[in-house]
Amino acid sequence: MGQSTQTTDQDKLQAMLKFEKVCKFLPKEVYVGQDYNLFVVPDGMKNKAIGHQGANIKRLKNDFANKMIIVTEFFEDPYVMLNSYYDDIKILMIKERHGKYLVYVPDEERGKAIGKNGYKIKALRELFRTKFGKDVGIMAISVIEPNPPQKTISSRELSEVAEISLSHESDVVQSSEEKTQRP
Repeated sequence: MGQSTQTTDQDKLQAMLKFEKVCKFLPKEVYVGQDYNLFVVPDGMKNKAIGHQGANIKRLKNDFANKMIIVTEFFEDPYVMLNSYYDDIKILMIKERHGKYLVYVPDEERGKAIGKNGYKIKALRELFRTKFGKDVGIMAISVIEPNPPQKTISSRELSEVAEISLSHESDVVQSSEEKTQRP
């Protein structure tokens, strides 16, 4: 059992050193999973870690035999941390219930929040259990717009409709006058 912990620590150290070589700074922490590496970087360093057009992520992915690479910034506030982790997903709401953070996302974004084979939620759960002592769950909600968007009419279209309406109204008035004038 001690062997497994050493390997994990060695894997973390190796991941940190590869990250530093590619990104030119050390991450605060690394979480190494079977199919992902999660790098936690200081606030404001995420873009530098990702690199121009994702170049650093591509290099790291190649260095780690195509494992999924996740980079997130660390925040002391778990709500801010969740919003940062899922900055590419619309979060509808976050609730804390029974020692677990529930992240509500639109149904169509559920797959993106979980990640292929669950890699993204596995990494997030490991981070949250370690840092905050709590678990995380994803709740998908079907979002239905109550009223579909209405077509807006330009002022020009509106004046054309008004002119047509007025011309038909004068025809109706004329025909009713003609009917009343006949004996």
